[in-house]
Amino acid sequence: MALIDTGFAALLGAHTLDELDREPGSVVGLWPDGRIALLNGAWQRFAEQNQGIDALRRWPIGADLLSGISGVLRDYYTRAFASVREQCQPWEQTYQCHSPLVRRQFRLRALPLEQRALLLVHSTIVEAPFAGSEPDAGSTVAAPDLEEYVGPNGMVRQCSNCRRTQHGTSGSWDWVRSYVTQAPSNVSHGICNTCLRQDYPDLR
Repeated sequence: MALIDTGFAALLGAHTLDELDREPGSVVGLWPDGRIALLNGAWQRFAEQNQGIDALRRWPIGADLLSGISGVLRDYYTRAFASVREQCQPWEQTYQCHSPLVRRQFRLRALPLEQRALLLVHSTIVEAPFAGSEPDAGSTVAAPDLEEYVGPNGMVRQCSNCRRTQHGTSGSWDWVRSYVTQAPSNVSHGICNTCLRQDYPDLR
């Protein structure tokens, strides 16, 4: 069932809360300042089915959606969402978000609403098992020394696209199965070089 902040329904225009809650993909509504104002039922189901219960606690109604994203990726989405608000035109981005055994590709559409609010609609494009047991790019670390993946700022940096984790000293991006199954509480999301080249060419 959808969760919605007081007053946000008045900004939905032609969209209805029932329609958004029936949407098979995750839908997030944002106030003009980037705080979460709406979460549909699919957002909650996706988190529950993908060991993301912690995400429901960290990003409830009222939280800053981009607070878990850092670096160039945060800047990228900040600029993209600002453009949607200023030009009142939808914007789309294709991205990956793999599970331990399933390769997944999604499309994000950012839609302008009244008073510079936004709707973010995530749709599944591809969902298929990996040919092996993990992505074919980068090294695989089944039982790593997890301390090696903690950066100087005390955070574990994970690619928000492919879910690989950056080694704290070498900088390599590794497929750490335990971190894909359950992200650590001190995770920060960024973008690895492979996904940067593939999915964000204008940031290179």
